[in-house]
Amino acid sequence: MRTLIILGLLALAGCYDGKPSHPLDCAMGLTLWPGYCPQPGTAGYEREQAMMPHSVMWNAPAGHTAADFAKDKYACMQEARSNISGGSVNGGVRLSTGLVIPGNGSSFSREVVNQPLFAACMEARGYQQQ
Repeated sequence: MRTLIILGLLALAGCYDGKPSHPLDCAMGLTLWPGYCPQPGTAGYEREQAMMPHSVMWNAPAGHTAADFAKDKYACMQEARSNISGGSVNGGVRLSTGLVIPGNGSSFSREVVNQPLFAACMEARGYQQQ
């Protein structure tokens, strides 16, 4: 019920277009509930993943120690790093009175671990996801 009220208010404000996510929200890193930004590569998706990361268990190949796992995990994380950045700008408006209302803008940049690439690296080293 609460979700329907929120969606109704967002629709009235022009922020909800009937889809389960809004591309502008997700691009700017805004997320309203888990799963709101399902598209990987958007700031909203990355924020959701940081807030509620998925727990993955790895089975090590025979003979590997905890130290071997830590070294392989670190190496795969280094190989799977990705940079994500974006921005948004609103231009200024000149009114008929000559008054100028200035524009504004925002940007973001962060480094994340590409999970599919990380998993492929670990599997190439003999580990299996559980």
